[in-house]
Amino acid sequence: MGALFRLDRLFARLELGVAVAALASLVVLLIAQVFFRYVLMAPLFFAEEAALLLLIVASFAGLSLLVAERKLVAVDMVGAFVTPRLQRWIRWAAGIAVLLTAGVLAGYAVNYLTVPWIWLERSATVPMPRAVLYLLVTIELVLLCFHQAVQSIADFPATAGKR
Repeated sequence: MGALFRLDRLFARLELGVAVAALASLVVLLIAQVFFRYVLMAPLFFAEEAALLLLIVASFAGLSLLVAERKLVAVDMVGAFVTPRLQRWIRWAAGIAVLLTAGVLAGYAVNYLTVPWIWLERSATVPMPRAVLYLLVTIELVLLCFHQAVQSIADFPATAGKR
């Protein structure tokens, strides 16, 4: 189990690096776009699409990181009305719901990437196949599933109190 938790932390650190790099690149790109557009009067033709790609990558990496750090927003409407033991079961069931939802989305994403013509579609301004972005999103969804699965194993109420 210790190796699983260490791998989970390693992936979380990697995702933090991806999210920070994507956001920093986005800031630099947008500042450059403003400079080129209003100072040099020659806007960067690829800036809008590249900014969108960076924002999507940062968002999905950040979402997966939020799951790994246990910082997802949750609204607890029944917590005050049930016992602590039942609260643990409800929290675990909510985690399983997140895992199943992310798993279904990841499954659809993987199926989408296996269609050959997806890899032929090119971006209009950024010289790469659009499937590269879809691949990054799919990787983040799979990592989100991994983080949630590790948490669900660790938080299983029947064994959580025995450590």
